[in-house]
Amino acid sequence: VDTLLSSAKDKRDHKNADMIVANFAKESLGSDKTRVWLVTKSGKEEEVAISSKEYIANRIVKTAMRL
Repeated sequence: VDTLLSSAKDKRDHKNADMIVANFAKESLGSDKTRVWLVTKSGKEEEVAISSKEYIANRIVKTAMRL
């Protein structure tokens, strides 16, 4: 997880993005559920535990709208 979050921060900074959504592709592909980490420009790292992809999509949108 540490490597994933470090890579997400680097990507966020390189792209000057407000937020990056990080996940392990192997966990996500071909599954109806996944887990992600939302890494924001302010430095917040929020794990969204294993949930449906629809729920995670809603969390991503809600978080992005607050930025």
